[in-house]
Amino acid sequence: MLAGAGELPEELSLAPLQYCEIETWVSFALTCKRFSRWFENRIFWISALKSTRHQRPIACPFHHDLSKCSLEELQDIGHRTMRLERNWSLPQPKLVGPVRSIPLERRYLDAIFQVPGTQLYLMHSRTEERLYCIDASKKDGKESSRLIAGPMLGAPKILDVSPGQDDDGMYSMGLLLGNLDQVATAIVIASLEYGLGEGKDEVKLSYRFQHSLEFGPGYWAIFMTREIVGVMVNPARAPEDRLEILAYNIASGDQTVIQTDIAVPRGQDVRSGTSIYDDDLFFLVESAGDSRLHRCPRSLLPTDDKLDHVNIRQFKGADDRHCVRTLWGSQGGVVESYTEGALSADPYYGVPAVSIHRHVLQIDDDEMAVEDESAREPMRSRMEVRFWTSSKEEPTNKGNVTTGDGTFQIELEDSASDEKPTLIPHSSSYVRGIVQETATIGGAAAGAWVLMLIPPSGRMAAMILDVGGELAPSPILSLVRFNKESKECTTHTLELPDVISMSDVYGLTIDDNCGQISLLDTHGSMHIVSYA
Repeated sequence: MLAGAGELPEELSLAPLQYCEIETWVSFALTCKRFSRWFENRIFWISALKSTRHQRPIACPFHHDLSKCSLEELQDIGHRTMRLERNWSLPQPKLVGPVRSIPLERRYLDAIFQVPGTQLYLMHSRTEERLYCIDASKKDGKESSRLIAGPMLGAPKILDVSPGQDDDGMYSMGLLLGNLDQVATAIVIASLEYGLGEGKDEVKLSYRFQHSLEFGPGYWAIFMTREIVGVMVNPARAPEDRLEILAYNIASGDQTVIQTDIAVPRGQDVRSGTSIYDDDLFFLVESAGDSRLHRCPRSLLPTDDKLDHVNIRQFKGADDRHCVRTLWGSQGGVVESYTEGALSADPYYGVPAVSIHRHVLQIDDDEMAVEDESAREPMRSRMEVRFWTSSKEEPTNKGNVTTGDGTFQIELEDSASDEKPTLIPHSSSYVRGIVQETATIGGAAAGAWVLMLIPPSGRMAAMILDVGGELAPSPILSLVRFNKESKECTTHTLELPDVISMSDVYGLTIDDNCGQISLLDTHGSMHIVSYA
């Protein structure tokens, strides 16, 4: 006779759950009285949370040592993780708890990053040209924003940032620094070490890599791994010049210039960015009609496993054999399309790149009767988010793929296989509106960044959208989520408190570990909104 699940040894009963998320663990434990005792077992919660952390962020820092947590702490992390998933799955996720409105000691700071799962923020002051670390956790039960590290010399502008590097007790990010004329001047890696000292409450802010850039060429699309940091380069020696990749070995400082045959992206509506996946460097160029994804193999990069870092390398075939082109078909009712951004994420959760696009629809005047002409553009506009994942999980032959409101064709040729995967896009349905312009002070933009971003996981995109019209006079906070397993995208409008004037917001961060969105406004406050 076969044994029932309740008669098996516990280790065998738990074995099928090792690749499941926490909701499945909890559902299984509720199937019988014997299993329900697991809720009072630390090993059950540690195993469930570790299994979940391999597939999505959980409500604590990525390297948090779960084995040192008490049963109550583990249960709290588990319940908050599940509550966030339930809430963010709703069409209109609800606020959980009061909004924390925190006055900042310095005004008009730009948020560079929030350490996931913590209340630590790296901020940049354009006026002071300094970097600061702010701790927004409560102090003695009171709201505060304490400057706990810095100031550290920065630059007038931060032109671009890499995805963050999350290590145990340290969070780092590559920064492309620039002057007031938007000319890049240096590459640095800013590192924030936390949990230091006897009380585990000390923080250290430092540069662990710095390198000045030669004046003249154009630099953008910074990338970083634990071994290398670099940027794309337009040598600017002639209109027909091809792109170069400038990469440094972080440990030695050795430089490698990779000369390619990739044409310099041109046009006002073209956006480009870099991503790392399977240790290869990908360069995504997005335009209205097509996407080009170029793949530079790790073998050309100055990684630690090479004894000699060659100063100049040639990379031919980058524009054909190592390029995947996606042709975007015409979509009904769309009269114009624009690329808003090509963003990069940590590849751990399998979504290393996200691109955001705006489409303008043809709408008859009688369908859009508004008195305010300025409301017409946001009412006609629709946003689309594309999440790029590995071709290992998809067919590698040419073909048409249906996506949301249209079709696209991927030309893989021999540029992708199981041995050398590429990235392919998955599109969201349209989201009404246009990305809101950052709030202004005295006619100048108060913030340095466009009001759209992705968290380190790359599994979602947040946008502050102006939807126009009398029915929605205030901007909304829209969230587009991607399920890597089902390849489905869902759109959500987040509930926001009336106390926040979204028209005054100039910056934001998103932490999908703890389910918090932080909004910076022109009145000198940071509003932390929780959905878990």
